[in-house]
Amino acid sequence: MTLRVLYLVIALIAAPLCASAADPTSSSRSTFGFAVELPSGWVLLGPNEAAGKTARLTPNQLGLKASQKDLDEYCQRVKKGKVEFYLDALLSTEQFTNNISLQLEDEANDYSGYTPEEIRTFCTTLSADLSKTWGEPVSVKGCEVVSSNNSAVLAFSYIVPTQEKFILQYVIPFNEKQTMLLVGGGHLNKEVIGRMQMAIRALAAGITGRRK
Repeated sequence: MTLRVLYLVIALIAAPLCASAADPTSSSRSTFGFAVELPSGWVLLGPNEAAGKTARLTPNQLGLKASQKDLDEYCQRVKKGKVEFYLDALLSTEQFTNNISLQLEDEANDYSGYTPEEIRTFCTTLSADLSKTWGEPVSVKGCEVVSSNNSAVLAFSYIVPTQEKFILQYVIPFNEKQTMLLVGGGHLNKEVIGRMQMAIRALAAGITGRRK
């Protein structure tokens, strides 16, 4: 059995954030059809917000202090379909726009049948594969198959040292023919990482729990 994974590389940058287990949450409904309880301060950018806009969508309209250039890029990707973004309105700045992307890929992945040895082999080669993707060395900090609502999810995290960037990616079976990629990233900062982990785990739970 050959372990397959989808990589998604986008510009992910973030300002320092502060999060704790006691942070308030807010309800959101993804354009992919599932509900989620996220830590407060995440703003959905989906087709309703981006597609069909005749005027340029600005950070101010979304309640963000963020880069207009980044927002323009995200809007263009949303308009192309099968992707949405969650933008952090709490502490994003014009220099750093913290975000999580959800992208649906037309490829099936099921990690429940892989052995621990197969997972270890994949994780061993992950650093070299990601370095080729980024075109520079990366350092893998975590790689495992985790359970979310009894669904097997491939999760890995890494840093791009020259950019001081942290990336966290979840690869989640969405249905028999499609896979959902969750990619979050930010500045290499403990508070940023903690907040990102909380949000992505909540999104993963929403995705895997929609069929329960």
